[in-house]
Order: sequence, then C-alpha cells, then structure tokens
Amino acid sequence: MNAQRTRLILSDNAFIYLVVAVPIIALWIVLLANDSRLGVDFYPLYFGGEQIRAGISPYGDDATRALMQHWNAPFAKAGVAYPLPLLLILVPLSLLPFGIAVSLWIGAGILGSLSVLRLKLQWYRLVALPFLFMPFHRSVVMGQATLIWFGLAVGLVIAIQAQRADIVGLLSALLILKPQNGLFFALAGLVWAVVAHRRALWWFVGASVSLWGMAFVLQPGWLQAWFDQVRIYQTIVHPPSLLPLGLLVVAACWKLPWWARIAAAQVVFFPLSDLYSALPLLLCWVAIGGPLSIIGASVSWLWSILGMPSTVVIFWLMVLLPLIVVAIWQGWIAHRIRHGVGKTFAQEQM
Repeated sequence: MNAQRTRLILSDNAFIYLVVAVPIIALWIVLLANDSRLGVDFYPLYFGGEQIRAGISPYGDDATRALMQHWNAPFAKAGVAYPLPLLLILVPLSLLPFGIAVSLWIGAGILGSLSVLRLKLQWYRLVALPFLFMPFHRSVVMGQATLIWFGLAVGLVIAIQAQRADIVGLLSALLILKPQNGLFFALAGLVWAVVAHRRALWWFVGASVSLWGMAFVLQPGWLQAWFDQVRIYQTIVHPPSLLPLGLLVVAACWKLPWWARIAAAQVVFFPLSDLYSALPLLLCWVAIGGPLSIIGASVSWLWSILGMPSTVVIFWLMVLLPLIVVAIWQGWIAHRIRHGVGKTFAQEQM
C-alpha cells in the first residue's frame, strides 16, 4: 500500500514538473525556429563530406575558396580544420540535401544531449534544465559539432555505468577525433577500459584503425594537408584560454560525480571558441540537481536577454561564476553542514 502511494506521489510530482517545463520548451522552440543562423556551423562538415565523395581534399587554398563561396561566416577563410577521419562520418549525410542533413544532425545532437537526464533517478525534475542553459541553445542554433560530441560524451558515461565495453570503446574512438570537446572523456573511457574491461580497448583500436586507415586509403597525403590547414586556422582564429583561473571551476566541482569533474576539466583546459564550448558543463548542473541547478544554469540566458558583449569577462560572470558558487555550496558547504548536523544528533542520542 505504501509503495503504491509513493509511486502515485512521484507520478503526480513528475506531472507537475513536466507541465512547468512545457511552456519553457515551447518558447525555446519558437526562439530556435526564428533564428536565421540555424545550422550555420554544420556547413564546413557537410562540405568536407562532399569533398571526400568527390575524391577531392577538403584542405588547401582551392578547397577554402570553394567553401567561402557557399559559407558566409566570419572565419570561413580559415577553411576546414576537422581531421579527415572525423569528416568520413559526415559522408553519408552529404548524400542528402543540406536542409535534411542539417536537420538530422541537429536532431541527433539534441537527443544525445538530452540523454544527460538519464544520469538522474528523478530526471523529470530537470527536464527544463538543458533548455535553460544558454550554451546548449547556442550549440543547437549553430549546428555545432560540439552538440554531437557532447551527446557522445553523455553516451560514454551511460555506457560506463552500464558496463558496456563495446560502446565505451567505440565512443572513445569517436570522442578523441575532436579533442577540444572529447579528449578528457575519451581518456576516462580508456582508463575505465584498462581498469575494468580490457575488451573495450579492442573496440577502441578496431574503430580507430578503421577510421584512420580509411582516411589514409582515400587520401594518403591528408595528414600533412590537415596540419597545414590547422596552422592557417590558428593564424586567423585566436580563442582565449580560461587557464589558470579556470582551475577554480575544476576545484569547485571536485565533490561532484567523476563525470562532472571530467566535464569541468574538458571545458577549462581547452581554448574558449565560443559560448557553446561550455556545453559539457551541463553535466555539472545535472550532477548538482534540484532548484539550484535550474536557477544557476538560467543565469546564462541573461547574456542574451541583456544583450551583453561576447567577452571572456561576461563568460565568467554568466556561465562559470554561478557554477562555481553553486558547486561549492552543494559539494562543500551544504555537504559539511548535513554531515555536521547528523553527527551532532548522533552524539546527543548517545
């Protein structure tokens, strides 16, 4: 009887949370649909897939000029800076019209990112959280590869918890293709493989050899051409670093689950390309959970609402500082208070 009543209460609570989330998600969809930039950053990936199908290198001056003819973006002259093994994944999508391909790409990224809610037992309390975190919105709007790689990272965490060695190995091989979004997660997967399931290493090696081997078979000189393209990219794009102050974020999140610490390190140790670079921090907010995560993550939307400039200082104020404050409270102060009260009560009983 009590179990049935508990399930009923939980069901009622879940319904309330979902009802509250509906208008938030609806407004988010309206904002998304009316954004003229939707999917703009997907084009270099799509272009890369087309180039590979045509047997042409996606790197070099000729490729960059062809890209600039169809991609009106600030850094178009930097060319395609993705490695060929990553671009191979885009070849199937390049067979489709761009509109359909970008819709599938963004849809897959949204579904993968929303699977982060599976990390919480009472997931329904956090349904609105991703939509209230501006880096998630920015990633979706731009059609950024960051969105897909975050979904892969979440999938890796879930696979580790489920002890799925095959999936961990495959996802680690994919995550490492975009180090600025997946390196730390890939390393976590490989460490888990060495410690717990060596079979995952075989899947990692098999997937890596297949992707990298196929890249060299299709275009034997791609590696040097890619290095040259990356050097050009680095002369045009100069993303700022969050170090050393960014280490405060990692320290603040140290009491959170391992996957939240990995997410914090993944963001802090790599240059800040854009607001979407902070998307992995959604794992930290999910780990914190409760009303504090909803409020803290929502602060990031003030960046857009107030029309603030895109500077590192604003990034700190709107994205990192709220996380540091809430993570310290949740993991260090509130935790100590709860344990202190419990200890005092136990002593009084004795």
